[in-house]
Amino acid sequence: MKRILFRTHFGSSIGFGHLVRCLSLAHFFTLRKPEWEILFRVNQPIPPAFLPPKIAFEIAGDFDQADVQELFRAKPDLIVVDSYQASEEYLESLGSFAPVVLFDDNNDLYPSCPASFILNGNIHAP
Repeated sequence: MKRILFRTHFGSSIGFGHLVRCLSLAHFFTLRKPEWEILFRVNQPIPPAFLPPKIAFEIAGDFDQADVQELFRAKPDLIVVDSYQASEEYLESLGSFAPVVLFDDNNDLYPSCPASFILNGNIHAP
């Protein structure tokens, strides 16, 4: 069974945009590949109204090397990151054990692209 791990954060101070984008992609995977396991690592519980069936979540702390080790232990086949708090070093560490998909709507946070794939829905993005 394939395992997709989403790493994001949300809240009253930063909004729900990161979470909603990730949930949209996760929902697509549940429709296309219902046998795949979907796991979210977020900074707080996901409100039940947002959480589709068959998606689990864990509470996580900072985007740091301790978090990288937790993600490594989860043995994901793919990691999706949507956060401005994920550093280039963090993304490179994740990429050492699984392909990384990065939502990047700023297009200016990383000097190089430390991800396997970039999703950028910004109308002004190249």
